[in-house]
Amino acid sequence: MRAFVCLIATILVGALAGCGGGGSSSQPISVRVLPPFASVALNGTQQIGAAVANTTNQGVTWSVLEGAVGGTVSASGLYTAPLNSSGVFHVEVLSKADPKQGAISTVTVHLSISASPTTASLTVSQTQAFTAHIIGTNNTAVTWSVMESNGGSISSAGIYQAPANATGTFHIVATSAADSTQTAQCAVTVVAGSGSITIQ
Repeated sequence: MRAFVCLIATILVGALAGCGGGGSSSQPISVRVLPPFASVALNGTQQIGAAVANTTNQGVTWSVLEGAVGGTVSASGLYTAPLNSSGVFHVEVLSKADPKQGAISTVTVHLSISASPTTASLTVSQTQAFTAHIIGTNNTAVTWSVMESNGGSISSAGIYQAPANATGTFHIVATSAADSTQTAQCAVTVVAGSGSITIQ
């Protein structure tokens, strides 16, 4: 009888321990990455962070799944976008405590657009040619526009004509045909009278 009572007591103690009565249950290691999504310009940088749960070992390893074409990432999680390749790339972080556990940050690298000259000074009705430079896509076409309604006009070839009856500072905008969210601006100062064009 005494042996039976001891057996019951042992079972009860084990059950209590299994229910948290002094025991501990291990949770699986998990990795979280911040930000999970990012947008970076060509050759731009983005700091990515990682948090490892359920282990004291916070060490992680970083990599770009697409290899060098997708950019690079440092040991501290600083991502550097490629110089000439736009697109969507994936930065992976793995736990050193359990390399099977990781997370991915998806980075969109967008093209780079610039226009020149960046500034110009014209007299009324004078013209100025502008050119656009795009890196990161084979589609180098742009659409030109003047931001201000009274700021003159610009042709599809980038030839700007200053207004005949307005002076002030106006803005030429080049918009990428490949990605309409990417634009470049040039500032034009139009003054009264005649004179030569001065490009800064």
